[in-house]
Amino acid sequence: MLVLDSSRSDTVLARRAAVRFLRARCPWADVNDVLLVVSELLGNAVRHTRGAGCCG
Repeated sequence: MLVLDSSRSDTVLARRAAVRFLRARCPWADVNDVLLVVSELLGNAVRHTRGAGCCG
């Protein structure tokens, strides 16, 4: 599990973690495609939530 704050540095950390995971466990995966998905998911999470512990 990777816990992130809503800052840009955390987005960088998430992308780096995704690359490390892919290289170690899914070398066949397209890194650029996965990074696009990670970036979009993080961007949406930051845009549409109010932070940790937020519920609706």
